[in-house]
Amino acid sequence: MSTLYLVPFGEIPAPVLSYLQRILGERFGYRVETWDRMPLPGQSFDSARGQYHSSLILGHLRKNPPSAA
Repeated sequence: MSTLYLVPFGEIPAPVLSYLQRILGERFGYRVETWDRMPLPGQSFDSARGQYHSSLILGHLRKNPPSAA
């Protein structure tokens, strides 16, 4: 069975992570594991748009993978 890994950035409530684990596992048929939280990289929030830059967050994750990766 394939595994999907959730890597929470910032503060995400435990019930939300549990819900995501359950619903993603059911939807995609994968085992879902949650890894340790990571801080959001600096400058990842664009206040003009009111959104985070996903490319900066993914780049940070690629350069700083969780220890289990």
